[in-house]
Amino acid sequence: NEKLMQLAYIFVLCAVCGYGFSIVLFFWPVYRLLALALVALNFVSWQIVRKLRPFELSFKAGRFQRQLNEQLAREKETLAVKNQELTETGGQLAQTVKELQIANQELDNFAHAASHDLRSPLRAIHHLTKFIVEDLAEAATDDTKAGLAALKGRVLRMERMLDGLLQYSRIGRSNDRCEPLNVAEVVDRALTLLEIPPTMEVCPQDLDIEIVAARTPLEQVIRTLVDNAIKHHEDAVGRIEISARREGHFVEISIQDDGPGIPLEYQQRIFGMFQTLKRRDEMEGSGIGLALVQRTVDRYGGEVVVESAPGEGALFRLTWPIEPGVAPTGATGAKEKSEHAAV
Repeated sequence: NEKLMQLAYIFVLCAVCGYGFSIVLFFWPVYRLLALALVALNFVSWQIVRKLRPFELSFKAGRFQRQLNEQLAREKETLAVKNQELTETGGQLAQTVKELQIANQELDNFAHAASHDLRSPLRAIHHLTKFIVEDLAEAATDDTKAGLAALKGRVLRMERMLDGLLQYSRIGRSNDRCEPLNVAEVVDRALTLLEIPPTMEVCPQDLDIEIVAARTPLEQVIRTLVDNAIKHHEDAVGRIEISARREGHFVEISIQDDGPGIPLEYQQRIFGMFQTLKRRDEMEGSGIGLALVQRTVDRYGGEVVVESAPGEGALFRLTWPIEPGVAPTGATGAKEKSEHAAV
């Protein structure tokens, strides 16, 4: 306070003058006692005023001002450094965004090539194989027929791989609308699009859980996991159980089968691209299904793990956020994975 500081300066001036006047009087014997009294009075007044908070602040105002100026100067330097860092970060971010745009454009070009340029020769090979079979008719030997059948199978496999690659490249790039869903309804819609053998029993249970999620990706993940369990079941008769439960901010959907199970050495490999548990000649497949599942689940903040042992079937645990915006913590990630985790 400027006025308070002026008052403090006046008091200091008066105190100094009072001490000086007392010293002058001290040299006059007649006024020596009065001088001592004035010195005592000045000292007591100084001590009283010095302990008053406003005057204490006034006396220290100059030092406070210097400290404040120094602190402001340091803050300005720090702010300048941070502004420089933000400018550099902004430049790096702009470069990253540009690179991502280029990568997305290249991915679009790849998708276009995969859906048109690569499919055209495959269709041509398929038609030529069909014409050869018709032209040869009865003249073809068993080996020739087997070779042509294998060729058609390879063409179909390549088409499925292209479809899988296109789906893989499009994950996370479409704006799927989130809506209120019931897990039981989602599972039912996913199963209706599968060709389930009459001898394969699929048993949904305890699925009445409400969530808010994108319908299509979740249905696709469930459909792929159930279809994977059906394809890898070696027996004519089998059972697949589908259940769900809440786990905090996530829903955990379990898909368990009584198939042959997964060997330990394949547990980390089967979620990779073009990885299959059986030879291509034994079972036709693109080897992309579980890779699609893994990427889709990661994209929407969930987790997929598997517990299995050879001869004991496989249990897939799929966790999915109850509602959008939940941080991907991996609801089941806090649990220890079984020592026999598999596909």
